[in-house]
Amino acid sequence: MPQLLDLIDKSDRAGARGRSVAEEAADLLGNLHRAERGHAEDLVPTRGARPSFDSLRGEYRAMFDRCRVEPRYRSNVDEHVEFLQRFRPRYENVGTALEMPWYFIGIIHSLEAGFNFRTHLHNGGSLSRRTVLVPKNRPEIWSPPNDRESSADDALRIKSFHEHKNWSLEQMLYRWELYNGFGYRNKRDSEGRLVYSPCLWSFSDQYRRGKYVRDGVWDPSYVSQQCSACAMLKALITGGHVASL
Repeated sequence: MPQLLDLIDKSDRAGARGRSVAEEAADLLGNLHRAERGHAEDLVPTRGARPSFDSLRGEYRAMFDRCRVEPRYRSNVDEHVEFLQRFRPRYENVGTALEMPWYFIGIIHSLEAGFNFRTHLHNGGSLSRRTVLVPKNRPEIWSPPNDRESSADDALRIKSFHEHKNWSLEQMLYRWELYNGFGYRNKRDSEGRLVYSPCLWSFSDQYRRGKYVRDGVWDPSYVSQQCSACAMLKALITGGHVASL
């Protein structure tokens, strides 16, 4: 990922001469990221209603407080934090207008798009057209080359995140899990243990295995190789980039 992101950045700065290289690198990064990213199926009434925030508030706080990044993933997590810091002004540009923390947006960008600014924040699909994966056909009005920020604005508005004023730790964890899907709440891994969403907990001691390897496709043995929201947030706080929550 770092090499491809650097190649995209350098090629973009080269202007028209580097455009084709940047597009090829962005397509490759997008394909690699989509191979790892998978949305959980959402809960429906026949399988259990979506959990309320109040029912999960205590769980989120307790798990985050005891969460520790696994040593073997520490360099990978640090790498993600470096990209969050590098792109912070761009996240702030979107977040200021919507009154939400820059790092909340940045972590979604990592989870959904692998920090690739040539893709939609909705699901990591190419900005060359409206989204073809869930959520489909977003933004409703899209005439390329629109700017990336307007796509990000749409992705956050369709979740109604812009309507919220409370950005506590627990609220952010709830919204990150909502963004990816609550379907992990029904799942056990290959050893019969409850699975907590790798979107929130992978690379930490709160997660072992079990993942939606593609949208709605469950594998109880697969170990997520995607850096989680809480691993990144823990590192941001430890590094002094974000105040304690």
